[in-house]
Amino acid sequence: MEGRYLKRTDMSNGLGRIIAFLLVFSMVAGMVSFIGVTPADAATRGSQLTGNNRRVYDFLTGKMHEVVQGTLTNTEFTLTYETLLGEKKSSVTAAELGVSTFYKNGGMPADAEKAFNEYTGMDIDSIVNAMLADYPYDLFWFDKTIGYETSGGSYNYNANAIELPETAYTVRLYVSADYSSTGKTGTTNTDPVRISQAVSAEKNVAAVISGASALSDHEKLRFYAEKICDMVSYDNAAAGMLGEAYGDTSQMISVFDGDDSTNVICEGYSKAFKYLCDRTEFSSPLVECYLVSGMMYGGTGAGPHMWNIVVMDDGKTYLADITNCDKGTTGEGYTLLLRGCPTGNASQYTISIPAREEGYYYYPATSISYSYDNITTALFGRDERTLSTSDYEPGHAIDVTPANTPVPAATSTPAPTPEPTQSLTQVPEATPTEAPTTTPFVIPGPTASPTPFVPEVTGVPSPTPAVIKPTNAPTVTGTDKPWESMVPDIEIPDPATSPYENSESSSSMTSSDGTVINRTIRKKNGVTTQEEYRKNPDGSSVTSKTVIGTDGNTVYDAVYTGSDGVITPVYGTGTSPDKMSFMYFSVTEDFELKLVRYVTGLTSATVPATVKIQDTKYDVTGVGTGAFKGCKSLKKITIGKKTKTIEKDAFTGAKKLNTITLDPGSLKTVKKGAFANVSKKTTLKIKAGKSAYKKMKALIKASGVSSKITFKRVK
Repeated sequence: MEGRYLKRTDMSNGLGRIIAFLLVFSMVAGMVSFIGVTPADAATRGSQLTGNNRRVYDFLTGKMHEVVQGTLTNTEFTLTYETLLGEKKSSVTAAELGVSTFYKNGGMPADAEKAFNEYTGMDIDSIVNAMLADYPYDLFWFDKTIGYETSGGSYNYNANAIELPETAYTVRLYVSADYSSTGKTGTTNTDPVRISQAVSAEKNVAAVISGASALSDHEKLRFYAEKICDMVSYDNAAAGMLGEAYGDTSQMISVFDGDDSTNVICEGYSKAFKYLCDRTEFSSPLVECYLVSGMMYGGTGAGPHMWNIVVMDDGKTYLADITNCDKGTTGEGYTLLLRGCPTGNASQYTISIPAREEGYYYYPATSISYSYDNITTALFGRDERTLSTSDYEPGHAIDVTPANTPVPAATSTPAPTPEPTQSLTQVPEATPTEAPTTTPFVIPGPTASPTPFVPEVTGVPSPTPAVIKPTNAPTVTGTDKPWESMVPDIEIPDPATSPYENSESSSSMTSSDGTVINRTIRKKNGVTTQEEYRKNPDGSSVTSKTVIGTDGNTVYDAVYTGSDGVITPVYGTGTSPDKMSFMYFSVTEDFELKLVRYVTGLTSATVPATVKIQDTKYDVTGVGTGAFKGCKSLKKITIGKKTKTIEKDAFTGAKKLNTITLDPGSLKTVKKGAFANVSKKTTLKIKAGKSAYKKMKALIKASGVSSKITFKRVK
C-alpha cells in the first residue's frame, strides 16, 4: 500500500509558496504512448477543458512530448499572453471586459479585478491533473512529490486599459532525480540519455502484446496481469520510504526495462497494465482500462492505493488490482482480476475473496475494501466508477454495430462534483482494519453566519470546516506548560513581503514533519489578509485568519482542534504584528466563550464583550481559572460587560496587576477565591450606578478579597 504527494509551487505575482496535496494518480483511457500514438481527442480529460485552460494544456503537452523525444531538456516553460488568450494582444480595455474603469479610489475596483482575473487566469491544478490523467507514460520523468510551479509578473494599468507584457506565466515541471541531469530532485533539466533509456523499454511492451495476439479479450487481460507479475515484484522497501525521492518504482518503466533487479509499487503495476491495454486492439470496441486511486483496506496494507477498473465487452465495469494479484498477496492467483461487487456504490466497495487451496497452502476467506479519492470522483462519473454487481463472465458481449452503437459506460456520465474523501494525511502501511480519518472543524454559531474560510485547491481533498462545539478546556495547573505551547506557533504575515497591491497568492505545503498547510494571502487597498488551514502530524488542526490594516493594527482569529478533540478558539489583537496579545477560549453549552488563558507581554489587557471567530460573533461570558497566569508585565485589566462568571484564581500570576476594571452588566457569579493572590495595592473599578455598585462590591467581597483592596465606582 502506498501513496505519493503532488507538490505545486504557486508563485502568483512572483511570490513563491509550496503546494502539496495527496494526489495518487487518477488516469483514464486512451493515453499517448512513448511512440506517439495519440488517442482520439474525445477520450482525453484534456478535452473537457475550455478557454485558457485548454490552450495552456495544449501548450504544455506539446512541450512534454518534446522532452520525451529528447529535443527539449529544460522543463521551465514560458507561457505568453498570445498562447494563453489565443490571440496577440498588447492591452485589454475596461470596455472589452464589461467594466466601467480599472482605477478608482486608489486601486482597482473589485469587479474589474475579478473580470481581469477571469480573462487572463488559468486553473493550473486542473490542467496538470488532466495531463497526468491523459499522459501518465510521457510524464514518467515528472517528480510529482516536488511538483510544479507557476509564476506571473506585474502589469501596468490606468482607468481605461491594462498593458499586457509578452510573458503571462512561467511554468516549471520538476524532474525526478532518476531523470535529472544532476541526479538530484528540484531541478528543471533532464538527462537525455536516461530519457532515451526509458523510452527504449517500448520494445518489451510490443513483445508482451504480440504474445497475446491470438487470445480473446478477457484472456488478454489475464495474460497481461500474469506477465506483469512475472516481470516484477512488489517493492516493499520503496513503499516504506514514501518521504524519499520519487522515481522509477512508481513508473511502468521498471516493469518493462528487462532488469530483474527493478521492482515497483502499486503505481507501477497499474500503469503497466493500463499501458498494455491502451496499446491493444481488442475485439470489442467497448473494452477500456482506467487508472483510479484512493484508499484500500486489506491486501498489502491500509492506505493510499492505485488500481485499475476495466469496462468489458458487456459494457460493465470491473475491478483489476494487479498489485494484489502478485505472489504472496491477498489476491494471489488473480482473484482480484475482473471482479464485481453486489453491494458497492460509486464511492466504495468491498471485494470478497473465497477460501482456496494452492498446492500445499490453504488461504482462508477474506475481503479487501476500496474507496475512491476526490481526484477519481472528479474525473469519472458515477456510472464509470460503479462496478458490475457480479464478476465478469465471457459470453455476454454487446453486439456493437455501426448502425446502432451503444455508448460505453466509461463515457456515459459527465464527471460530477467531487464527493467526500479521505484524509490529507499520507498513510504508509497502516493497519488494514482501521481507516485513517480527518475531521477538521466547522463553526456553527448560535445564529446563521457565513461559511468560515477553508483554503481551496482544485483537485485536492479540501478539509471540511470544523465545529466550534461545547468542550471542557484542559485543566491548567501550576505545573502545566504555558498555554500557548498547547497550540501550534501562530504565524503573522509580514505586509512587506506579502503580495503586491490588489493581488493574491494561494499556496500549500507539506513540511518535513508531515504538517500540511494551505494558505492564501491577499492585499487590497493596503490591507493584508492571510487565511490558513494547518493539519499537524498528531491529528490536530488550525483554521486561522489574520488581517493587518494600513496602520499596522492586527486582528487574528482561529479555531484549534487538538488531537484529543478539544476545540480552542483563539483571538488576538495588536497595534502591530509584533505587539500582539492572544486569548484562548473554551466553548460553553450555550455556544458562548470562556477565557481560559490570556497571553501578552504588554502592560494592559481587555477581555472584550464579544469576539468574531471565523466570521461569527461570540459573547465572552466567563473568565476561567488561571486565565492571566504568566502575564508578568500586566498592570491593568478591563473585563467586558457580558462576563457572567469569574472563576477561582482568575488573576493569579499577574504579579504587577494594580487595576481591574469591571463592567458588571451581566456578572452574576464570582467564585470563592476569584481575586485570590491579587496585590493588596490593587484598585477594583466598577462601572455602575450607586445601587448596582453596592451589590457588585458585596458580591466580590463575599468571594474573599483582601480588606486593603480599594473599590472605586466609575462611570
